[in-house]
Amino acid sequence: MSQRLLVFHSALAPGTIAETLRRDVDQEQYTPFSLSGYKGSKPLLGDLREGSFRLRKRIYYSNGFARRFYATYSAEPGGTRIEGYFDAPLWARWFMRIWVALAVAIGAPIFALTLIDAVRRGNAGGNLWTGLAVPPALLLCGLLLPRIGRLLGTGGERYVLSFVEQKLAARRQESESAG
Repeated sequence: MSQRLLVFHSALAPGTIAETLRRDVDQEQYTPFSLSGYKGSKPLLGDLREGSFRLRKRIYYSNGFARRFYATYSAEPGGTRIEGYFDAPLWARWFMRIWVALAVAIGAPIFALTLIDAVRRGNAGGNLWTGLAVPPALLLCGLLLPRIGRLLGTGGERYVLSFVEQKLAARRQESESAG
């Protein structure tokens, strides 16, 4: 799936971008003693590296499917070029792929055998509804949960974009496609 590449141009130098990020973003460090689950109190969490960063809005509920902003930055004449995109964390994407694959691999035979048994015998007993409802429900959850998480995270995405535009003094260029 291709993400929408967001390109920004900032009048700030790359060193100033890095310093602003260090000052205004808490590193993602888990802690059991925080309502958000992370150390610090700044509204943004991130992973800051030389020439790249990952940002997300701090939330006080669990949403593993909320998309993060992955970006790189480099010097250009007159400032800094920032290229980034929003995407779910790698672990969440893989988890859902495995979930859907297992739901199909295990659920399809159970659903088919229950349906065949119900048609042949007229009633498969108490397991009829379980065999017919649970496999499609598991598949549906695997398809809907990431979309619901993404929908719940749109406010955080807007917040991150506002931060990049205001704090990093960046203006957005027309978007392109990323692979």
